[in-house]
Amino acid sequence: MTNINIFIEREGQTKGPFSFEQIQQFSQNGTLRPDDLVWPEGSQQKQIAKNVSGLAFSSANATQAPTLPPTSQPITYAPKTEWSTYTKPVSHQQSNVTHMLNSAGIADYGGDPREKAASMALMEDQLRVKASGEGAQSDKSYIVAILLCLFLGPLGIHRFYLGHIFTGLIQFLTGGCFWIGSTIDLFLIIFRVLKDKDGGRLS
Repeated sequence: MTNINIFIEREGQTKGPFSFEQIQQFSQNGTLRPDDLVWPEGSQQKQIAKNVSGLAFSSANATQAPTLPPTSQPITYAPKTEWSTYTKPVSHQQSNVTHMLNSAGIADYGGDPREKAASMALMEDQLRVKASGEGAQSDKSYIVAILLCLFLGPLGIHRFYLGHIFTGLIQFLTGGCFWIGSTIDLFLIIFRVLKDKDGGRLS
């Protein structure tokens, strides 16, 4: 074993290779323990160090637990792994929520919470109005609708003017629902409750 390299194993860790002269020095200075496993390079047969001839262990060094010297083997690295295997493409498309927050000017979450709450409420009202069509300006005249209802209400002409053909036809056939319906419509128009067929406010 004097002309070949030798490996040392201790507690599952392998060090080496070392020359036999180095192994002898390790046994003398306590670096190599009697219960360490050693084997020559190219062999899988391991022996307990104290059973190898040529190695001398002192009783003082046997009670110590020195650290093995660093191995002279070159360090090997795991194969390079492409990051694309573990990564997914990230979409930079802006989400609807982020777009809404940016529109309201509160995408950054700093500032006074009361101002944020007011901005959110305003944005919510704007979205509700936009979705329902409420608040849209109609091309129908407020004054014309009042005059038509006042003078031609029993014929339902104001209803036809606003685009409510079906209810206008009912009032035409029933005399404005016997004047009651046309009278109610007059007040609805005056207080801007009655709108055109698209929900627009009379101009």
